[in-house]
Amino acid sequence: MSGMPSPSITTSLGLCSGSWMKAGSTSPMAASTKLMETENKWRIHMENEINDLKYELASLSYLKEEVKALKTLVLENKLHPMLRLKDRQVLEYIFSDSKQSDLIVVFGDNYLQHSNFRYLGPEAWVESSVITMISLFLTEEEMRKSGGCSTIWYLPCRLLIYIPILSSSHYCLARVIISLKKVEVWDSLADEKSQVRQSNKFKEILRNIDLAMANQIKKRPLIFSFASLFIHRAQNVPRQLNFFDCGVFVALFMIHRCRFDKRSFEA
Repeated sequence: MSGMPSPSITTSLGLCSGSWMKAGSTSPMAASTKLMETENKWRIHMENEINDLKYELASLSYLKEEVKALKTLVLENKLHPMLRLKDRQVLEYIFSDSKQSDLIVVFGDNYLQHSNFRYLGPEAWVESSVITMISLFLTEEEMRKSGGCSTIWYLPCRLLIYIPILSSSHYCLARVIISLKKVEVWDSLADEKSQVRQSNKFKEILRNIDLAMANQIKKRPLIFSFASLFIHRAQNVPRQLNFFDCGVFVALFMIHRCRFDKRSFEA
């Protein structure tokens, strides 16, 4: 969750993968079949991803148990030896006396100050600037791997779009599957059988994307509209065990699901 007032869509509009259908390309039926095969592969792959998430959550739970004595331990240089080196370095910095206005990460017009890192501590709510920075780094990673021509993490989009969304102080992830004309909602708090409470918010965002992309997407089908896509909950979504880690889960969803989708399209 995030208690910080911030826009419903982070600065980076989302993740994209694939390409718009062109004349003479694979038929919609074939594309749908291939995507369904990809989904089946994902269900199997998800078990491994869940194990990764459990490891991350175990680390967060461990930190939660130690949070009361953490600052004292840092000051006395007695951090628990089980903490990984990177964890130790981050925690030591969070509780250091450095200026809160110090710039730690700078990426184009976006930056993170020392003060932003306190939102990554135990029981903290991740703010939108951190989610945005993760999106930017994933974009840069893709561009680096593809020789400077990124095929994901930007709009106008292709077959898949990932959009981190903040609604009513809660983060979730929208996975837009254009070929199937649907939006999967990845919500680490909601029961997968429940209705999507944020449907109106999602539809509003999709309408705004239609408006924003009207003059940029020249080759999309005339009958296509983001606002007309069917919205439903994704299945087998890992669940958070508290009320403040939704931002962490959305970041992990972007990283793990994005890379799996990319591999599937390249296969």
